[in-house]
Amino acid sequence: MRQGLSALCSALLLCGAASVNAAEETTQSVDPVAQALLAIEQQQAEVTSTGTELDLIKQSLDNAKSKQSRLKNEAIELEKRRQSAQTNLDRDYARMLEEPDLDIAASQRAYQQTWEAIKDHQQSVLNNQHQVHELTASLLLAQAQQKRNLEALEQVKEEHIRARVTRLRTELSTGEIANVDFTHDCDTSMTIAQCADQSQTLAVQKAVSQYQDKLISATTETKQVKRHLGEASLNIHVVGKDVKQAQLFGDNKYRTELDIRLETRLATNAPCRLLDVESRYCFAPSNNSNETSQSQEVQWVNLTIRSNQYDDQVWVDGVSYGSTPIDVMLPVGIHRVTVSKEGYKSFNQDLTIRTDHTLRAVLREHSNLPKSGKTFADKLKDKSNGPTMVVIQRGEYAVGDNASETALIKRSYAIGQAPVTVAQFGRFVEEAGYQTDPEVNKSCLEFATSTLTPKVNSSWRSPGFKQQGDSPVVCLSRTDAQTYASWLSSQTGFKYRLPTVYEWEVAARAGSDTQYWWGDEFGTSRANTGWGGTNWSNLSSSPVKSFSANAWGLYDTVGNVWEWTNSPEGVAKGGAWSFAPSKATASEQLYVNPNSGANFLGLRLVREIN
Repeated sequence: MRQGLSALCSALLLCGAASVNAAEETTQSVDPVAQALLAIEQQQAEVTSTGTELDLIKQSLDNAKSKQSRLKNEAIELEKRRQSAQTNLDRDYARMLEEPDLDIAASQRAYQQTWEAIKDHQQSVLNNQHQVHELTASLLLAQAQQKRNLEALEQVKEEHIRARVTRLRTELSTGEIANVDFTHDCDTSMTIAQCADQSQTLAVQKAVSQYQDKLISATTETKQVKRHLGEASLNIHVVGKDVKQAQLFGDNKYRTELDIRLETRLATNAPCRLLDVESRYCFAPSNNSNETSQSQEVQWVNLTIRSNQYDDQVWVDGVSYGSTPIDVMLPVGIHRVTVSKEGYKSFNQDLTIRTDHTLRAVLREHSNLPKSGKTFADKLKDKSNGPTMVVIQRGEYAVGDNASETALIKRSYAIGQAPVTVAQFGRFVEEAGYQTDPEVNKSCLEFATSTLTPKVNSSWRSPGFKQQGDSPVVCLSRTDAQTYASWLSSQTGFKYRLPTVYEWEVAARAGSDTQYWWGDEFGTSRANTGWGGTNWSNLSSSPVKSFSANAWGLYDTVGNVWEWTNSPEGVAKGGAWSFAPSKATASEQLYVNPNSGANFLGLRLVREIN
């Protein structure tokens, strides 16, 4: 067994040496990113190989320990046999006193055989103890090697990210002279100088926009850069321009041809933002600068303009750019932005921009519309109040990952101020004599040791943790939720239903474009999620309204319980007490079998507004 341990040590050391030799032999012709990827593959192979060895050692050790237990039981049985043989031998010796001719050879032989068996067994126990010792030592050695392997794997992964950052910085840190030939229809009220100045500005704007598109398209990770372009500025500078041609012709048309010198001045963490990696992977900024040159340069940035309406008109510094959404390249400084539409109050803002910026213009109708955040409660047949509802105004809203999509809500609606409670659902069950799907199936899903499993005899009445009347009801299938909505509709005379995915997210965001309605960082004790720092985290749901409401007065849109939507795929929104905070962002979704109920899944209803 000691030879096996020595062999394992040698094998592990040789593996380590092989890794070093392989790294030294990597040719310099391979680019750093590819080289880092190769190192990751090699190190992952080491992790896999040592992991397999670990599994074999653990299995052998388990077998040896099982044998150890078996040998203990055998020792007890052998001792019983020895005592029995001893008793028989003593009895035969006693009989010999009365029967001198009695043959006791059989008893002596049986007693001797039991002792021989015990001696053999003791040797087996000793060998087993040595084996357990050797395997334990081998296991510790392999575990130490695996720890080093995993640390090395993390190191090469870090090097890979840094290589990607360096490559992108190199790809974007370029410059060029762009030739632009631009013809512009000037306003009849302009002087020739004003027309020339505006034409040059628009020509430069065109050059900057084309240069940015060209830069991005030339990057190795173009899709990733485009996906996160709104999170970092390329800091494109116009370092000079030469007028090749400039002439007024025709009916107020002005043609200008320019050679424009462009450069990018990336911020220190710009490559990290564009690749969506931590800022620590970016190198320290250079302190070299040329004050004389920079004083003559003009930085151009991107302005994205969106609004909550279609078919609007956008004007920037008196120039029309069509309808939103639009992207405009502008020099840093103050710009006048106007967004207008017939029947709506115009949006006007003097905007100072220094980096890439997104402006969201909200146009409001001249007529009175229900305001988002207004609350009401319909009367049930017995004149008692139904659930409190919150009005959500129609319009365009930011949704999706990083609020990068736009949802058009064509009709105003109302949504529950909080998830439906145990007391509210219990009244429906009592009056309708209803039995939920989990009650019929005698089980409700729960997470047990990180696995989704059915908990027998659990239901909305007893989901596996203590509840009270104002706890959010759980363990309901989507059919159960829809049936409750139909009952509420019959009680009030108004249409209640499950929300769409967008209706739920718009209400949860309350006009924000961040991960949570209060910002991008979760913080501590802001909502009931797993590992969220609350008294209920990872234990149970919390009573509704235990935490602050969002800007429109909705409670529990972050955490507590997931909430059904009307999606045919079984989409739920909002996160829950047993899920990480990252699963409670406004854009996150959970897919659940619509026929199942879970002790982390509830509902919140929409009431249609005519």
